[in-house]
Amino acid sequence: MNVLAIALGGACGALLRYGIALATKQLWVSPVTATIANFPLGTFIANMLGAFLMGMLYQYFQRTPQNETTRLFLTTGFLGALTTFSTFALESANLLRQGASITAVFYLVLTNLLGIMLIFAGIQLVGTE
Repeated sequence: MNVLAIALGGACGALLRYGIALATKQLWVSPVTATIANFPLGTFIANMLGAFLMGMLYQYFQRTPQNETTRLFLTTGFLGALTTFSTFALESANLLRQGASITAVFYLVLTNLLGIMLIFAGIQLVGTE
């Protein structure tokens, strides 16, 4: 049952990530944003949303234990597929290869720092008893 929960959660998370990528491509390509159009906004949004939700779920599961299947569906499945380190790493490497060093460093630092901050924000939002 746990394997099925992870697979179903993963399918949902992957579809949301794909939807975010499509939506940001349409929003991000405009005259106003053309100078920073090489910033990987879709992956950034998916990873930040995932970090915030992981913080919330972590704290919620600490306070309100759920069955293992529910936890695996939401964390390993859904959030595991929504967020992506491999795409983040590839996009960072591609920015460096293209000579967009400033954008690459900004993406690397912002993703890591904001991701950690959003984990804490999610934990705080759910709070403690």
